[in-house]
Amino acid sequence: MTLAGAERPPAEIACPGIEHLDNLMVCYGLPAQEALTAAIHRYLQPEVQAYTLGMGCLRFTAGRRGLKALLAKVEQFEFDYADAHQVRIEPHLGVSPLRDSDIESLETAPAASYGAMHAARQRGETAPVFATAGLSDPAAMRAVLETHSLALSLLRRRQLELHVQPIRRLSGTGAQMGEVLCRLRADDGHLLMPSDYMDELEASRGVVELDRAVVETLLAWMRDNAACAQYQRLTVNLTGRSLVSENFRNWLLYQLDMFPGCAERLCFEITERAITGGLSYIRPLLDGLSQRGCLIALDDFGTGMQSFERLQQLPIDLVKIDGTFVRNVATNPRDRDLI
Repeated sequence: MTLAGAERPPAEIACPGIEHLDNLMVCYGLPAQEALTAAIHRYLQPEVQAYTLGMGCLRFTAGRRGLKALLAKVEQFEFDYADAHQVRIEPHLGVSPLRDSDIESLETAPAASYGAMHAARQRGETAPVFATAGLSDPAAMRAVLETHSLALSLLRRRQLELHVQPIRRLSGTGAQMGEVLCRLRADDGHLLMPSDYMDELEASRGVVELDRAVVETLLAWMRDNAACAQYQRLTVNLTGRSLVSENFRNWLLYQLDMFPGCAERLCFEITERAITGGLSYIRPLLDGLSQRGCLIALDDFGTGMQSFERLQQLPIDLVKIDGTFVRNVATNPRDRDLI
C-alpha cells in the first residue's frame, strides 16, 4: 500500500530502526533482515498500517495507540528465526508529521522519518524523535553524504597534505616534537578541514583509511627527508577503530619494519575514549609500537573518565591533559587541584 493511495492520509508517519542490525545479518544472513521487518509488522497488527514493506524497510502509521506506546511494545518483541534463540531487539523510532496531503509532502515524509530515526539511533534515544528542518533536511543530508564521499575519494587518491604543529616546552625555546595534522586537497584547490568530514568518517570504516593514508604518507616523507628532520619526534593520532582492528595492527607494524629508523622518531596518540573498546584488543598494537621504539601518548586526558588502574595496564609514555582543565588553571583553584 502507498501513502498516495490511502483514502485518508495519516497525520504522521513513523520509521523504526533496529540497533545492531548488521550483527543479525552476520549471524543469520541477509534474509534475516527482511524476516525481522515482516515479523515486526505482524507483531504490531492491527495497531499500525504499513505503507512500505520490503528489504528491511518499514514505514507505518499508528492507530489509537500512541507512538511511544508502540515503541515500548516493540522493545518487548522477541524475534524467532530459523534455529536461532529468541533475539531481543533495541528499536529507535523517527516520526515525520504530515501537515499537508499533497503529493510532495507524501513523497518527502518517508525520507524525513528516516532522518529522524537516524538521529534517534545516533543519540541513543529511547523515545520517538520527530523530524525537524534542521534534523532531517534531505538537502543537508545529501550535502553531508557528498562531503563524506569526496573525503573518501581524496583519501584513496592520496590527495592529502600533512602539516606540523610544534610542541614546545614552557621552559624551553625550541620545539623537540611536532604534531602531524591532516588536510585534504580537493581537485579545485580548496582544503577540506577535519571538521568538514571527521564525524562521518568516524562513524564508518573510512576513519581507518584516514589513519592508513596519514601513516603511509608520513613514513615516505620521513624516509626521503631524513637529513632535514626538524623535530626529534612527530606525533600521529590513531582512532579507536584502528586501535581494535587486527588488520590495521598487522599493517602498521609491518610498515614500521619496512622503514628502518622511523619508529624511534614517532609518537602515536590515542584518546581515553578510543580505548573503551577493550584493552585486550588494543594492548597488542601498543606493545608492538613500544617494542619498535615508538612513544605512546594519551590525548585529551580527563575527558574519558577511565580509571587510573585501567590506564596503568597500557604502555603510556606521555599524557596530554585536556585543554578544559588547563585553560583556567591560573585562576581556577579547582582546576589546579584536579591537575
